[in-house]
Order: sequence, then structure tokens, then C-alpha cells
Amino acid sequence: MSKHKLDDAALTFPYIHPPQRTCVCSYQVLPDHEQICCAICSSTFHMRCIANSDGMIRQMIYDAMQLRRSPMLGSLRWFCDQCSYSISEFKSNSATSVSSVSDEEGASSSTRASKRHTSSHRGACKPPVPANRIWRRWNRIPDNPSTRTSPASSHHFSVISYNILAKTLLKKNSWLYDRCDQSALNWPFRWSNLSQEIKSFNSDIICLQEVEGTDLEKDIRPYLESIGYVTHYKKRTGNLPDGVLIAVKTNNFEVLDVVPVNYFRAGDPLTDRENVGLICVVQMKSTDITICVCNTHLLYNPKRGDVKLVQLCTFLAEIDRVVKQHASKHMKLPAVVICGDFNSTPFSPIYEFVTAAKLVYNDLCMQELSGQGNGNYHPKLLPVPLLPDVLDIDKDCRFQEKDKSGRQQQQQTRGQAEQLDTIRHQVGEVKSCNDQHRGYEATTTQDEGITVDYIFYSSANQASVPPPSSTSDDDVSFTELTLKMRLSIPTSEEVARVGSIPNQIHPSDHLPVAARFTVNSHRQRQPQPKEQKQQRRARR
Repeated sequence: MSKHKLDDAALTFPYIHPPQRTCVCSYQVLPDHEQICCAICSSTFHMRCIANSDGMIRQMIYDAMQLRRSPMLGSLRWFCDQCSYSISEFKSNSATSVSSVSDEEGASSSTRASKRHTSSHRGACKPPVPANRIWRRWNRIPDNPSTRTSPASSHHFSVISYNILAKTLLKKNSWLYDRCDQSALNWPFRWSNLSQEIKSFNSDIICLQEVEGTDLEKDIRPYLESIGYVTHYKKRTGNLPDGVLIAVKTNNFEVLDVVPVNYFRAGDPLTDRENVGLICVVQMKSTDITICVCNTHLLYNPKRGDVKLVQLCTFLAEIDRVVKQHASKHMKLPAVVICGDFNSTPFSPIYEFVTAAKLVYNDLCMQELSGQGNGNYHPKLLPVPLLPDVLDIDKDCRFQEKDKSGRQQQQQTRGQAEQLDTIRHQVGEVKSCNDQHRGYEATTTQDEGITVDYIFYSSANQASVPPPSSTSDDDVSFTELTLKMRLSIPTSEEVARVGSIPNQIHPSDHLPVAARFTVNSHRQRQPQPKEQKQQRRARR
């Protein structure tokens, strides 16, 4: 059986049904220790069906369940392949009767014979799907031979990002939820489901959006602290009720630095919105590996892609500054994980900018930047240059120095007219946890189902290495991330099938996205100033 076990990297499925009491062989099972229950669909397998059955039943059980164990639940649970990985489908003629099962106390011989007659495997791995539930599964990422590392030298951590729908925003836009079950919209009911759902992931890092301040102090922070997290929160400016939150497991991580990010700047229409971001630099307690965890919620307005892009540039510039400061102080380059609701689809220019680190925008309309537009607008091209002076951010998404060198950089940028319509960021090679995006995936019900929620990640970027100094050695510690598992994203049809959400099972109008990484650290010779200059020229 050991070869069928899921290793310790396994994660529990987030939606777990209570176990049933009837085995697939139709024999009643009373003691918990005598049953194996699928933690997802609740299909129950009698232990004796495996121990005492003939070869066909034994093989069928192996194929159906593969005895996948989750260490995250605290008690033993088993995963049915049809539910957790959807890799097998069984026909009724492949089943066979169980030849030997213990008699129930007091049962007649005729009853036992009748039960043996109906003791075939009846597709227990394909239970009726509740109409209001969206089924998801964990997908393993195949190992890349070129980046494969020894298990002894790697460490694991998991991340979840979730827009939980602030209650004030729900009330303000109540017309969007007219078709929802109204009994499922009140905050106490939704928080009860949210807390159970968040706990079931057992993630090391939690990033939440639309966290209302009053609910944070009353419900969210006390609960997260009670299950072992430390929380950091950034409220939206302008007396708006909600904000973003990062929670970190205290037994696995230590928080080294917390940086709130405001996008609001007075004096320019591209910077007058109240959205925010939050950055936490954390260090694993089992090692000296550091990770820069970032969380944001960009503007929703589908027609104002220009504002979203400026907000994103501000956030990326702040991430670059935080990474540089940490590298300069500790000679350790943290990897970067960026979570949030970006209000942009996977095929939008904004998504392209994040993953390609470059965007030429001179012929782009502001209404098309996020991919949410419906075509009912008068096209308006983006201004060139895009980034307002009030931000003090250059076209490489880096904050400019407010001194003579900064003035010289501005003059040099004006002289490079052919590059004014191009912006870049310095976070490095950024990937999405679900980089194989299909056009019909959906993390929210808006626009009949689209993807706007992401977990992006990037290994330490050598461009962020600080210049050598006489007090530092020539080696810099780099952190590398490898995606190992990701939670599948349902199709828009699957989301539409359950109707409007929130409902009795799904407590928000967004779905959580989650991933698990391995992380490794290695040291590399620090580039000298001449080498850094050549690297910058090559990137241009």
C-alpha cells in the first residue's frame, strides 16, 4: 500500500463532507476505525472489503482510491481519485461481489444473502454532485529535471488568496445579489462558512481582500490568532470600510518587515483612487530563507484600466524597493509571492505586463487594459508617458531619487523618446500559479464568470542585488521557488451551474486560489558594478 500513499506534500481538499456510515458494498459500518472514508465525496469503504476480498475487489479499491492520505487533517482521511484528481472512471461491470464480510449482529441469513447479492461496487466514486457546490481538485505540477532538488535541501510552504466580499460592499451593490439566497448573505452565516473554509486549507500564508475593519476586530483577527496566525492589515484610505490582510503561521514563519502601500496621490486623476496594497517580508523559522509576500486589490472599474495599470506600477515599484532594502541590509534576496484581486483577465495587457515584465502601451485603449470591457465605450488611448510625476516612479517601475541623480535620470528618460511608450518592472520572471489559463476559467461570477484572482510568484532577481561594499562579502543568498501543487480553477460553466454566489456553501462571490511551493536557497557571487551595468544594458 505504501507506494499508493500521497507524500507529506499533500494538502487536504477544501470542501469536506461528513463521513457516511454505509460501505460501497452495502454493509453497514458502525465503528469509525472499521471504515475508510473519502474525505471529499464521503464514499465509505469497509476495511474488511480490502482485507478479505478477492483480487478484483482489491484491485478496484486500489484503482478507485489509491489510498491517498492527508496529514493536514489531524486524523486519517482518504482521498477518492474520482473526487480529488478525476483520473479514473469505473464501469459497473468491473465490480464484483464481496465474498466475505462480517455478519451484523442479529441479522438473519436471508438478510445477509440479500446484502451479498447487492454488494457490488456501485460507482461510489461518483456521488451525486450537489447543485450549489463547485467541485475543485489539487493538481500536481510535474518535476522539472533541470530544477529538481533534493528533498532534504528543500522546504515547503502553502499560500491561499481569497476575496471574501466585504459586507458593506455587498449592501452597497445589493442589486448584484438579487438572485442569491438571501439567507446566505448575512455576515455571521458567511463568516461561519469562511472560517471553516480557510481553516480547511491549513495554509502557511493567507492573503485576504475586502476585509472590513469592524469584522476584522470582531471576528477575523481573533479567529486567525486562535488557530496560530499573526495578522497584518492595511485599510483603504478615504474612510472606506475594507482593506487587505496578510496572515502568517507563527510556528513556521517570523515576520521581519511590514510595508503598507497607498495608491492615492492628490493632484492627478490617475492616482485619486483609494485602493491599497500590503507587503510582508517573512523568514522561515526552520531556515534563513526569506519570502516577500504581497497582497493587493486593484480598482474594479472595467473602463479605467489606466488607473489599474498605474496602481500596479506603484505596487511593483514598492516591491522592488522593499526587496532591495532587505538585500542591502541582510545580503539575502527574498523570493516574491504576489497575491490579490487584480480585476484583470488572463489575456489582458495588465496580465501580460505582470508576467512578461514589459508592456508597450502607445496604441492601447484604457478600456481594454483589464480585459473586462464589453465594447460599449468610446476608445481612449493611454497618455504617453503614462506614469504621473506625482509618483516619482520611472518607466522601469522604480522610485526615483529626489536629488541630482534623480534629475539626471529624468532628463535622460526624456531624451529616449522611442522608449517613452514602454514600461518595465524589476521583480523578475513572474509566473502565475495557474499559468495554463483557458479562456473559460472563472474565479468570480462577474461577467458570467472570469478569472481576476491570482497568485503570482518569482524567484530572487539578480537585478535587485545591491552594489558591493567594503563591509560585505562577495556572496549573496538567493531564494528559489518551485510550484508543486495548485488548486484547480473551475470553468465558467461549472460556476454558472451553481447559480449565483454567495450561497449556502460558497460564502463569497469569489473563489479562493491556492498553491504549494518548495523553496530553496543558494549563494552566488555578487556582481561587480561593471557587470551590473552590462546586465542593465542587456535588459534594455
